[in-house]
This record gives sequence, C-alpha cells and structure tokens, in this order.
Amino acid sequence: MKKIGIIGAGGHAKVIAETIDLIGSFQVVGFIDDKIERGFPIHKNAPVLGAIGELNEIAAQCDAFVIGIGNNEVRKHIADRWSGTIVFETIIHPNAVISESASIGSGTVVLAGTIISSQVKIGNHCIVNANVVIDHDSRIGEFVHLSIGTLIGSNSEVGELTITGIGQAVPSFSQI
Repeated sequence: MKKIGIIGAGGHAKVIAETIDLIGSFQVVGFIDDKIERGFPIHKNAPVLGAIGELNEIAAQCDAFVIGIGNNEVRKHIADRWSGTIVFETIIHPNAVISESASIGSGTVVLAGTIISSQVKIGNHCIVNANVVIDHDSRIGEFVHLSIGTLIGSNSEVGELTITGIGQAVPSFSQI
C-alpha cells in the first residue's frame, strides 16, 4: 500500500483523505500544515506530521504527497518549491469516469462524479472538483481549480491558475 502525505489540513485536504480511503491502494500517513500543531489528528487518527518547511524530514515517512490546498497560487508555490525533491501523486476518485485517451498531470485531484472525455489534457496540480464535465479535446492548464459542477465544452482551453465558479459553463471552442 502506497503511503501518502497530504500537504494542508483544511477542508480540501479532508476530501482528498476520504477519496484516498475509497481508492484502497493508498494509505494516508498524515498531513503537513504550518498552522496546526504536530500530532493533532485530522482524519482517522492520521496526524499532522509537521510544517511544510520540514518536508525533507517528513519525506522518509511517505512514498508520495498530494497538495490538499484549494488556493491555486499556494499550490503552485509549494509544487515549484518541492518538485524534484518529493514525488507528487495523482488522486482519482473511483466514481470518476475518465476516457482512456485523456491525460491527467502529476498531483492533480479528480473528485466524485467527474466525467473526462476523449483526448482531454489536464495539467499538473489541478483540482477537478465533484461533478465536473470536461468534453473532448479540451485543455486544462496547470494549477487550475474547476469548481463543483463546472461544464467545459469540447475543444476549449482553461488557462493556468484559473478558478471557475460553481456550476460555470464554458461553451465549446472557448478560452478562459
């Protein structure tokens, strides 16, 4: 079973932890957070292991990490700082439907009810929240947050660091 550390310990991190539980081949070892005391239990007794600045020491306890922070800029800062030092895992909810021809970047989280169609490309460290639909041949940049229920029409492009609104519809052949 692959041991995963979750960077962050807020709401999004807890959703990721529950998703990891459902996958079954990963184990949440703990959380890395600057604002919560070391040892404080967050999810099923998985504690805070330390602060983000201590990732080098914490890395020995984990096979990989995922950034459980909703803020795109913060996710980018952490990924830029620690890429090449630690391994980032992609987390996909078992109830997501993903085309075999789609590609999903490192550290991206895909949540329940999502549908990702043919030839879609999603960048690194994105949040594809619950019930998102991405139609064929669309491109999602890095560090994007597609909020709950976002609909991306075919052949569309979502630029790096974009956040969509809940239920936002992006027409086919659009760029945001």
